[in-house]
Amino acid sequence: MTASLFIAYFLWFFFGWTGLHLFYVGRDEQMFVYLTTCGGFFFGWFRDLWRLPTYCGQADETTEPLNAELTIHQIRAQTSPQGPHWFQLTRFLASACVGSLYGYIMSSVFDLSFLGTTSAALGYQLLGSFGVAIAVWLIGNMGMHTGPFKQAMYGALMGLVVGYIAESGKSSSGYGWCILLSFLRFGQHRTWTSIEAHFARRGNGGEGGEGGEGGEGESGEDSDSDERDLRTRNRVEPTKRIGSCGRLVRLSLAGLLFTSMCCSGMYFHAKTTDKETGETTRLRDSIDNLIRSPLWGELYGTLRDLYTEQSTWESFFSALSDSVDLDGESSARKTLGVSDDATMKEIKSAHRRLARELHPDKGGDPVKFMEMQEAFERLHTVMKKREDRKSRRGGGGGSGDESDLRDDESGSGSGSDAADAEREAAREERAQKREDDEKLKQAKARTAAKGRQQQTKKKKKKKKNKNKNKKRTGKKNNAGNDL
Repeated sequence: MTASLFIAYFLWFFFGWTGLHLFYVGRDEQMFVYLTTCGGFFFGWFRDLWRLPTYCGQADETTEPLNAELTIHQIRAQTSPQGPHWFQLTRFLASACVGSLYGYIMSSVFDLSFLGTTSAALGYQLLGSFGVAIAVWLIGNMGMHTGPFKQAMYGALMGLVVGYIAESGKSSSGYGWCILLSFLRFGQHRTWTSIEAHFARRGNGGEGGEGGEGGEGESGEDSDSDERDLRTRNRVEPTKRIGSCGRLVRLSLAGLLFTSMCCSGMYFHAKTTDKETGETTRLRDSIDNLIRSPLWGELYGTLRDLYTEQSTWESFFSALSDSVDLDGESSARKTLGVSDDATMKEIKSAHRRLARELHPDKGGDPVKFMEMQEAFERLHTVMKKREDRKSRRGGGGGSGDESDLRDDESGSGSGSDAADAEREAAREERAQKREDDEKLKQAKARTAAKGRQQQTKKKKKKKKNKNKNKKRTGKKNNAGNDL
């Protein structure tokens, strides 16, 4: 395979977080890491900006003459038979980040609470160390390197013991020691791959196999021990060529397994918190309660009845659509407060009534007003489509609903029926306002007339009292004169 740098950069730019460019250059392990970490937490995707030429060079199968990248690798393998140096900063940082994620996910796959507090904590740590070993092994096998998984696992278990001792006999809450010792142990046994093994383990070569900690070396010519060790570690075994479909199947199965582990962890350990009471409920209990709830029972019963009653899949899905209200007709009728057999005139009348009651200018709720408007428009659209289907089938003059709908559309002219209803509601509102103003004016007039009458009565009473006082005063004066 000769990888095109242009295609690689194109895939990197548009699909970089998925690692599709890595699949193109034959780096399946690295693509899986990208898929599970969103492009290596986006740092790996950014780093590939200047690493892609190297990846393309290492994916070129041309052996005569070797390209620059493969020539450099061949020189490294010949000059350093013991393999690459055990410490590489980039791989260590990647192992630390991915190992922490994989360890956390792996530790949450099972619910070990039945073992007791101490035993469950130890079990979670063992599972987490296994996830750390997987991350170290995947990252250590990227590119032109290879190493055995068991050495990464040994190191992770050693880190678990060291962390237990460092925590004074308590289970460690992190994976720092596991990541460090697993990386060190794996790095000491990581080797260079031969060019043949490099292409073979990616399914690109006719021969080859996964490099690793080989058993017996080939009985070649007697030479120095370093060359024998190199041939032993890079021993190539015959294997069948794996095409792109086979690689996709492997990646798909690995992705499915990873997704299943994440879902299992959420099922066993995720919790929901009630905002009002602060009470926490496990997701597992919530799902169990949902399954036992009447809502789920009704849904299951509906699906079972529809499946047994309908004869074909087409009729089943049609009945299911009507049952679950996929087009929103039932909810729209419920919002407008009309029956299932209501005509378009009845629907329009209900819409006008609700428009007067819920209009914000009349003190109504704006949210409910918008819901009512959307329900009317949805119901109008559904009924119009239904009428169009009947007309295409040659339904004749049409039913009452159809004639009502045509009358509404013809009367509205330009604009929708909802806008026409809103204008009519506004006109009725203005008429009601004028009537209310007239009533208020009459009430004010009656109040003013009543006030004037009361003022007149007060004046008459005051005048009458004044006359009485004058008469009393005149009588007193006459009596004094007589004396």
